[in-house]
Amino acid sequence: MGENTEQYSEKELNEGMTEVKTGRRIIDTDKYGLVQIRFPKVDENRLADWEYSKVFQEAVMDGIPTNKEMERLINERKLWTEQDDHEIEAIKQEIEKQFVVLSKMNSEKRLKEVEASIGELRNKIHAKQQERQRYFNNTAESKADEAKISFLIYKCTEKAESEEPVWDSYDEFKNEEDQKTVNVIVHQFLTFINGLPADFLSKPSAEKGSKKVGKNNTKKSKTTKKS
Repeated sequence: MGENTEQYSEKELNEGMTEVKTGRRIIDTDKYGLVQIRFPKVDENRLADWEYSKVFQEAVMDGIPTNKEMERLINERKLWTEQDDHEIEAIKQEIEKQFVVLSKMNSEKRLKEVEASIGELRNKIHAKQQERQRYFNNTAESKADEAKISFLIYKCTEKAESEEPVWDSYDEFKNEEDQKTVNVIVHQFLTFINGLPADFLSKPSAEKGSKKVGKNNTKKSKTTKKS
């Protein structure tokens, strides 16, 4: 392992230890400067659960299908069949075979070829799984999950120095115009509460046509809390 990688890993470890001790992550934003993200409190989780229930009921009343109803629809219309499951299983088996081949390789050139092949196979599985998941992205549960996480982000994002809320109200958060800053905060919140480093994956881009977080643009995630 190179010197830069070691230094990076040590820095990442120190940052992680600091976050564990403080229960907070400090990030620098273009609009608000230094802000901190913290774990939700017990009462905030209760309010977020209420937000989930409210949005779920509204979605059902609006005729948006539940996960169970979507599953039935998928089966009835054969949008996803056993053949699709078999395709994923076949790719997984091929990956296992490639790993066996990889373990026996001595040629560096061949190693890279096999590694590239494994990467392509993993991408195929991901694409196939995403194909199925897309059907569930607009169910009542999905919308409710997004609303819950959105509410928690609003509650748990504070100005680092004063610990005052960044947004005075949930409506103000939902109507935030600076989506570049919001995308950064969302990314950091989701990685933080899931115990992932600040630079996990790539930074979110404001140029990818993302929807406003306040309009349910967050993904389901754990909401581990500290009182």
